[in-house]
Amino acid sequence: MSKKTLYVIIAVVAVLAIGGIVSSFLLKKGAEKVSEKIIEDSIGGGADVDLSNGSYSVNVNGGSFQVGDDVEIPESFPEDIYVISGDVKYALATTETSGYTVTIETTKTPAEVNTIYNREVAADGWSISGTSNYGGTYSIMGQKGDRYLSVTASETDGQTTVMLTTYTSS
Repeated sequence: MSKKTLYVIIAVVAVLAIGGIVSSFLLKKGAEKVSEKIIEDSIGGGADVDLSNGSYSVNVNGGSFQVGDDVEIPESFPEDIYVISGDVKYALATTETSGYTVTIETTKTPAEVNTIYNREVAADGWSISGTSNYGGTYSIMGQKGDRYLSVTASETDGQTTVMLTTYTSS
């Protein structure tokens, strides 16, 4: 192979690689704008959409939503609810009901999560209003004044998922 042919191949590969990076960036930015437009049209405006770091987040006047690999617990999440260690995969916050739903993947088994939350829910001053174990899926329901809490732990494909849901009744 001649040097000229080698240089042409390197140039073509470089152009394709750079083109792929640029088009990926443009597609991502386009997806953000399209998502933002769809959400704004459905709620009457005021949405901020962000696709970054393997996550998708939406912020609107009534709350926020995040899903993906780089999700954080909302800053306003109640301090009297224990958050188990693990990877947060989903977070929803609504201002209307002071409601939150957070999903966390943890290395603990559902039974271990159940034991931990039975202890922590009570220690945080919640009254436990119900518990269940249905096929290895554990649930705990709690109440504190006009606030409600649900903790669910289940396992799928060897991965334990914990869902924390809380809201204030009107």
